[in-house]
Amino acid sequence: SYYYEVFRGRLYKLFDAEFVVFIILLLAFSLLVSFNIWGTKIASLTQAAETSCYTLTSSLRYGFFQLISCMTTTGYATANYDQWPFFSQGLMAISMFFGGMSGSTCAGLKIIRICILWQCFLFAIRSVFKRNEIRILKLQGREIDSETAFGVLAFFLTMLAASITGVLLLIFANVDLETAFGLNASMINNSGASFRMAGPEESAAFLSPFSKGVCIALMLLGRLEFYAWFTLLLPSFWKNR
Repeated sequence: SYYYEVFRGRLYKLFDAEFVVFIILLLAFSLLVSFNIWGTKIASLTQAAETSCYTLTSSLRYGFFQLISCMTTTGYATANYDQWPFFSQGLMAISMFFGGMSGSTCAGLKIIRICILWQCFLFAIRSVFKRNEIRILKLQGREIDSETAFGVLAFFLTMLAASITGVLLLIFANVDLETAFGLNASMINNSGASFRMAGPEESAAFLSPFSKGVCIALMLLGRLEFYAWFTLLLPSFWKNR
C-alpha cells in the first residue's frame, strides 16, 4: 500500500507510526550488527572462517542483508552468521520476534503490536503517578479500545509462553541452550535462519524425533496463529457441532 501512496504523491503516508518504527528498528539493528562484525574474520558458507576480515563496506553489506532477512523472517543467508559474535546473533534472533508490518507475510509479533504494547506500557507508567487524570490510550492520534489492547497483550503473552515452553522442551531433549533458543526463534517465527546448529547451511537432521516434533508444533503455531490452534482445544468450540 505504501508503494501505491508514494506513486500517488501522498508522501505524508510514510509518516505512519508503524512504518517509522519499522524503519528505525531495521536501521538501528542493522547498524549494530554491521559494526559488531566489522574487523572480525569473514565466515563464509563454505568454511568456518577465512583469513581476511570484514571491511566497513562488507560488514555493512552482510550486516544489513542478514538482519533484514531475519527481521522479515525470509531466512536467506549469504554468510555463515553462526560464526559471528554472540551480540550480532542475539540481535538477529530477537529481530525475528519483531517481524514485519501488518498485512505482510512476515511472521513474528508484527510492528503494529509492538507499537500498541509500547503505548500500553507508557499508559501504565503514567497511571502510577497521575491516578486522577483521565487518559485515553492512543496511537498516532487514534484511540485504541480496550478490546484491541487486551487482544494484543494476550497474543504477546501467548507467544511468550509458547516460546518458553518450546525452549524448555528442547532442553529436556538434550539440546543445548543456545541451539534451543535459536531453533525456537526460527521455528515459531517461521524463519529459515537458525543459530548454533553448525551454520545456516546445515539442517536440523541431528535432532531426535521428539525434538523434531517440538519444532513442527512450533512452526504450526507460528504460521497458523496461536488462537486458531488453541480454539480447537476448547470444549465450547466442539459443542453442538
